[in-house]
Amino acid sequence: MSGRDYLAATAMQDSTPKFIPAEIVRTLHCNDVAQFLNTLSPRGALFAGYPPKTLLFRGHSDDDKCQLVPSALRNNSHQLLQYGTWTYDSAAPDTNRRQIMWEIRVLAEFFAVADAIGLALPEDTQTLRRIFDDHWIEPLQRWPPPELLSLMALAQHHHLPTRLLDWTRHHLKAAHFGAYEPAQEKSPQGRLSVWAFDLIQRDLGRGFGAPKLPFTIITAPAATNPNLRAQEGVFTVGEPIENDDLFVDRRPFDQMLGELCAQRSIGSSMPWFYRITLPKSEARELSAELGKEGITRATLFPDFYGVVEALKEARLWYSQRT
Repeated sequence: MSGRDYLAATAMQDSTPKFIPAEIVRTLHCNDVAQFLNTLSPRGALFAGYPPKTLLFRGHSDDDKCQLVPSALRNNSHQLLQYGTWTYDSAAPDTNRRQIMWEIRVLAEFFAVADAIGLALPEDTQTLRRIFDDHWIEPLQRWPPPELLSLMALAQHHHLPTRLLDWTRHHLKAAHFGAYEPAQEKSPQGRLSVWAFDLIQRDLGRGFGAPKLPFTIITAPAATNPNLRAQEGVFTVGEPIENDDLFVDRRPFDQMLGELCAQRSIGSSMPWFYRITLPKSEARELSAELGKEGITRATLFPDFYGVVEALKEARLWYSQRT
């Protein structure tokens, strides 16, 4: 039963409001590609009752290791530390103040280099430019400012670590990102997964006088971000952090949400997240099935890099048949 069907049935049985403790994550393990795709399908039993654009999806290539943590915060910001020219200070940021310093410097260099070679940048204004110019003199007190979110989205979609967590509105595109890496392994072990985030629960959770939720849904201009457009991308971002000496919050998105719901008695009738898994050994077949639907590296990364990667994918599909 879908979330909307459940709510309707409950209303018919008893109009008296009842508090139901929040279920944060419901996990469904699939054994083969057909079962996995049927479970993910908007026409399948799980999601058939959801209106369009009320689910966001995210693919994980390793269900055991991947968490709902933005790339700039993973593993003590290890990915973030790979960028930037200030190599004299390579210690992992442990406070919000140091984390903000790293993130803004990396993003400022991304902006400066892209601007210098004439690439179009989203929402480019003098206000945005002053943020980068002034942060050396007067550090930002809250991070990130809304003026930088579209630029962060562009950087995120070109593999620069940010505190945005990327999702897609298309279930098969999320499945591609889950299958891509394990499909290239000879004997992959473990499971891949696709997470589905229920936006109906988000809307219910922030209504009826409930406390503000610790995240925001972010969209960005698709006209200046072809990857975002091709991938039907959307982002979540946590509440802005203060420029202070508190420890960096690196909790996964689902854990943060679960703790908030428990502390503030935010109930729910259905899960906030569905986590749908598949053995990695099925990844190559899954990749081939997605290719039949036109979901390839070329269609998700519409440039020459994507074309070359799509040729590699096609070779894997052939080896799957043989």
